[in-house]
Amino acid sequence: IAAFPSVHASRFDHALAHVDRWSGLVWQALRERGLYDEALQILTGDHGVGLGERGRPGGFLPWEEQVRVPLVLKVPGFAPRRVAEPVASIDVVPTLLSLFLPGAPSPHHGFSLVELMSGRAETLPRRTIVSLASFVDGYALLDVRERMVLLFFRAAGHRMLFDLARDPSQRVD
Repeated sequence: IAAFPSVHASRFDHALAHVDRWSGLVWQALRERGLYDEALQILTGDHGVGLGERGRPGGFLPWEEQVRVPLVLKVPGFAPRRVAEPVASIDVVPTLLSLFLPGAPSPHHGFSLVELMSGRAETLPRRTIVSLASFVDGYALLDVRERMVLLFFRAAGHRMLFDLARDPSQRVD
């Protein structure tokens, strides 16, 4: 990321350090009160950020660096586990419902991640994950199984299709 201006990298590093510091203070307070082990914790973001991959910092286009964000769940009774299956923010509420009301039907879109978290499943039912970039009227549609993503910029009238298994940096349409 040599083309990324150092002032932007410095701001990004500063923002990450800020989040890290405050998260650490929350976790420390939970530990001091004896609540850490029993606390359900969710750490995620609403969007990613470009670090110069497209020749500029930031951006609002639905590229992988903008739509792929961390989702970390620490749930009492579940062993730490990394899940390779792409999931979506829309899955958080159904997951919480299935944790607090096991077996209850969910009126929400999305899937419970409990089966993935427990290791009883490696994948979710086939689906397409949709991400909207409202600033540019752009959409990303990810076919999870095929690892294909379609970027559609409605206002500009163009589309691009990428095979993320072969081209994770989205360079070859």
